[in-house]
Amino acid sequence: MTRLASYAHSGQDHVGLLAADGLLHDLHALQAAAPTPGEMPLPATMLDIVEAGEPALAALHRLAHLDPIPGPVGVAPQDVTFHPPVRRPSKIICMAVNNSGLRALAVRYPDHPTFFLKAPSALIGHLGVIDLPDHRLVHPEAEVALVIGRRAHRVSAADALDHVFGYTILNDVTSPTLRDDDLIRLRPGDPEDDIVITVMGRHKSTDTFGPCGPYLVTRDEIPDPNALGVRVWIDDVLVTEDSTDNHEHHAPAVIEQVSHALTLEPGDLISLGTAASQHTWPLYKTDLGKYGGPLRIEIDGLGTLENDVTVAGESGGFETVPQSAPAA
Repeated sequence: MTRLASYAHSGQDHVGLLAADGLLHDLHALQAAAPTPGEMPLPATMLDIVEAGEPALAALHRLAHLDPIPGPVGVAPQDVTFHPPVRRPSKIICMAVNNSGLRALAVRYPDHPTFFLKAPSALIGHLGVIDLPDHRLVHPEAEVALVIGRRAHRVSAADALDHVFGYTILNDVTSPTLRDDDLIRLRPGDPEDDIVITVMGRHKSTDTFGPCGPYLVTRDEIPDPNALGVRVWIDDVLVTEDSTDNHEHHAPAVIEQVSHALTLEPGDLISLGTAASQHTWPLYKTDLGKYGGPLRIEIDGLGTLENDVTVAGESGGFETVPQSAPAA
């Protein structure tokens, strides 16, 4: 399997490959140790590798299947500091209420995929810390994120997946309390004509509200992004179990819709929406402000994204996580 990571080790940043020996190997050192005439030299950053497209994918696949693995000894994943796989995407697009279980609760639901933007500055890596502003309601949203591999402008659903370089895990951390604090209500006349404006700012894009990774898995390793199991734990208590098959709109339709509004660039992330149809706990009870972490998200084929939780930089002050969903 071709799993790529952006990470720091011994004071230097690397882009590496998780090899069959369970170690992370710097791509450039690996390619230098096992050269192939005419092969594209891999660029220095993940974003540049993604932008390089098919020639880079060919080199990556060859390196991923080297046996034995030559060159310098790799490093254990637990000994590195993970960055988000793509550290500076131009944009993060997230699907809104893209789940059949949530749609069943809707009074009004558009027929097309709907989306919002999450600030790239919210990104943190695997084992980074989600730092909450205070002990208010904040919940995780475990999502598969597409990594766009080539520019996409008004593409069709039939061609959409050709524009995907790979997949990763995104936790779309969300604070309903911050959303309510920022709610704007306008009353132009009759109270029944109230205009309610939800501002998708702080409650989605506060710093650290975008854990991502640990790996970018190339697209050929995931035959169907719409058939992946999703599981979420808080402190080893299973709080969500679902499948991406429960997405109301699947990846090709999502890419088509987004690309007709926004031009997609290499490295952009499209997060397909939260797992919520077969939840063990309702989202509003999966409260990181109350229970803290560690928080683990596992998605079939993509690995496990783990992050701890603090409040205003301080750990502790959290309640014990019950083995089943707490009463309302």
